Amino acid sequence: SADLYVDGKKIGEVANDGHGGPDSFHGDQAAYAMASAWVAENHPPLVFGENDEHSVKADIEIVCGQLLDDHLLGKALKKELKRSVLYQAAGKKGLMQIKFKRVTSVTDGHIEHVQKKYPDAKILNALPFDEAMEIYKNNS
Repeated sequence: SADLYVDGKKIGEVANDGHGGPDSFHGDQAAYAMASAWVAENHPPLVFGENDEHSVKADIEIVCGQLLDDHLLGKALKKELKRSVLYQAAGKKGLMQIKFKRVTSVTDGHIEHVQKKYPDAKILNALPFDEAMEIYKNNS
């Protein structure tokens, strides 16, 4: 479950029991309906398929799910960046990880070591978090 805010104001709580059903909402139904209409009008459709041949109009449930997924992925990335150096080799998909023995937190020295070893790589630890998150999201 999560609190749902619109324009900085809490309008209620969204929850999902994890049994394949839709999300439930408890709170200001009028504000939820307005938010739902805004999402349908302003959010790009969800595109999927091997050649992006299918799309589904976005709704508030999809957007809430995406926000939750991003939040959980961000937490996972922060944990990984603390324990290891993550990098993407130049021109390649996927991420590589270097862990250091007996290290509880990665330092600038660890990052510099990896940069010297792989000068053309994108070191996620050295990027702004939003940029690192986009790379992590597209390669997880």
